[in-house]
Amino acid sequence: WKNYPRPVTPNLMRFAEQAVTYPNSFPTSSYTAKSTASWISGKYPSSLYRNGVFFVSYAPSNWFITEPMQAAGIATVGWQAHMYFGRGKGFDKGFATWQIVPGITFDAQTDNHITGEKSTKLGIELLSKPEITGKQFFAWTHFLDPHDVYNKHEECPDWGNKARDKYDSELCYADKWLGKLLEFAEAQPWWNNTAVIITSDHGEAFGEHGQFRHAFELWDVLTRVPMIIHVPGAKPQRIDLKRSHIDLAPTILDLMGLAIPPELPGKSLVP
Repeated sequence: WKNYPRPVTPNLMRFAEQAVTYPNSFPTSSYTAKSTASWISGKYPSSLYRNGVFFVSYAPSNWFITEPMQAAGIATVGWQAHMYFGRGKGFDKGFATWQIVPGITFDAQTDNHITGEKSTKLGIELLSKPEITGKQFFAWTHFLDPHDVYNKHEECPDWGNKARDKYDSELCYADKWLGKLLEFAEAQPWWNNTAVIITSDHGEAFGEHGQFRHAFELWDVLTRVPMIIHVPGAKPQRIDLKRSHIDLAPTILDLMGLAIPPELPGKSLVP
C-alpha cells in the first residue's frame, strides 16, 4: 500500500499513520450486499435471514448491533451513497436516522453517480446536530465513488485513460472528500472520545485471473482490503496477522461498552 507509485490517497495515508492498521484484512464476501451485512450483524451473510437475489434483502428478524445501542440510549445514524441501501433492504434496522444522498437513482448493472461531495456534506450536516453527537453515538457511512463506472476527476492528476487509471482518479476524489469529513470531525469536541474505523467492503479486479470489477470470484484482489482503526489513546501500529470483518461488530460493541453476544463468531480486536 505504501509502495504504490501514485499518491492516490494522501488523507487516508495521513490518518493511517495515527491509527492501528491491518494490512491482511479480509471481508466476508467480494461484493457489497453480502460483506456489509457482516459489519452490522457480526455474522456471516450465509447465516442471516435473507432472500436469494444479488441485491440481497435482509429480514427484520435479523439482529443488528444498532439494536442494543438504541436500547442503551445511543444515537444511531447512517447515510449512504447508493440506492441499494434504501429502506426495504433491511440495513436501516436500529438506525434512528437513515438517509440516502439526494439525487441518485438505482441501476442494477453499475453506479452512474458521483457522490463523494454530497456524502461528505450530508455527513457534516448530520454530525453537526446536537441530538446526535451531543451524546454517545454510532455513525456509519459508505463512500461509493471508487466503483464502476470509473470517472476522471479534475481535482486529481490525469493518470491516463485505462480503467485502472480512472479508478485511481476515483480513489483520489473519494480521498479528498473523506479528508474533508475527517477534518470536520477532528475539530469537534467529541473527537477525542471517538473511535473511527475505515475499511472497504471489497476490492476491484483489472484483469487479474481474468476478472474485472468484482463480486463473482474470491481472489485476493477482491477480498483483501485496508482496515484502519483509530482509537484515542491506542498506540499507532501495524498488525500483520490475518483479520476478518467478522470481528468488526464485536470490536464496535466492545469500544462502546456494550455486551458482546456469545454466539457471534468474531472476536473483539480491542485487546
